[in-house]
Amino acid sequence: MFKHVALGHVAAGGTVNAAFNDESPELRDQLTVLFKTPDVASHPIVAHPRVPASVRKSVINALMGMQQDAEDVPC
Repeated sequence: MFKHVALGHVAAGGTVNAAFNDESPELRDQLTVLFKTPDVASHPIVAHPRVPASVRKSVINALMGMQQDAEDVPC
């Protein structure tokens, strides 16, 4: 995508900082960052308001329990 912007095939593109920073300095120097969003968690979990609170709580408990389950598994 970055090369398409640099070559003028598209007017703009979007990405995450990690992908942008992985590009070569020569390519990055041809691009201008127009906007940066505030930092957020890398993999946020969200639920639609229609999802019942009990289901949301079950998912939260399952996700939070994964860490403790992993501690019980020998490496």
